[in-house]
Amino acid sequence: MPRYAAYRQLVDAAIEGEGEGVICALARNHLDDDWLKTPGLMVPHALGWRATEAAPRVDLEAYPSPYELDLAPRGFTGYLETFRGCPIHCSFCQWGEQAADRVYSKDALVRHLEGLRRARVPNVFN
Repeated sequence: MPRYAAYRQLVDAAIEGEGEGVICALARNHLDDDWLKTPGLMVPHALGWRATEAAPRVDLEAYPSPYELDLAPRGFTGYLETFRGCPIHCSFCQWGEQAADRVYSKDALVRHLEGLRRARVPNVFN
């Protein structure tokens, strides 16, 4: 985007789409010479941003929430994700391109909600 062009030389890569697995892969491969080939990245190029190969879809429950791990800040607004994607498919919104076909299990939601309680969040974005 033109508004951010001046910052292009400051950004090594960006993640397009779900980032949980990509962040883990970057943490494992950050010292490799070819870490910029990690699947799921957008990488600056002389002709614009270029995508690496697509990252595999993540198993949502393979990554516990910061609330479940007691790593979230206490006393601040919390966040609750019950499914991934959007069920509405509005014609003006890019979110509608993602199918809402993955839902967290009851057990995962209970673990997350218990973490929200421990973090004493005053309100929750759902």
